[in-house]
Amino acid sequence: LKRGKGWNDKSVADATTTVRMFVEFRGDVAVDQVTNADARDYKEILLDLPKLAGKGRYARLTVRQLVAEANALEQALNDGTIAPEGVHGVHRDDDDGTWHVERYSLTTVNKHLNFLNVIFGEAMAYLGRDPDSSVFANQLYEKSLIRKHRRKRRAFEVDELERLFRSPAWTGCVDDRLRATPSDRPPPRDARYWAPLRSEEHTSELQSRSDL
Repeated sequence: LKRGKGWNDKSVADATTTVRMFVEFRGDVAVDQVTNADARDYKEILLDLPKLAGKGRYARLTVRQLVAEANALEQALNDGTIAPEGVHGVHRDDDDGTWHVERYSLTTVNKHLNFLNVIFGEAMAYLGRDPDSSVFANQLYEKSLIRKHRRKRRAFEVDELERLFRSPAWTGCVDDRLRATPSDRPPPRDARYWAPLRSEEHTSELQSRSDL
């Protein structure tokens, strides 16, 4: 696949993670035993996965455990058991004031489904079947729906930005791999450090122009 599809090392690593997650969900079964219902059910659970899966409180959890942890956090935030201060990957609904854990975007879901579709297509071809018979072929979201979904994304509130930029990733962390762990060492000044800052500066500039 790396040669045939032109995947780079990151794509291979992402695809490996996607396969591992699906095996956790469905079990280690033969490719031709995975049904359309399995693909549909996996698509549904991807939509429930927390955006910060694999990080912090979500580290080293299975797919179902990730959803359970996100749901539990959401419940705890809304019943007052956990204070929202310092909790990342959550937002408060502007209309009813309820707290919600940020989940996978349609773009992220599509990325996982596309990796599986390519891999299953190659596997079906290897078995002498039609490569277009992958059960994931019809599960991808249309690009028009993804664009519409992106436009509906909410803007960050000032207090959310303040919490974000007071976190160890911007004030001082152990290293690039442990950005959430506080340290006296300065944070890595790479793209992950600068991109949110520059994005916020750009947004503020546009807002200032619109106010003139």
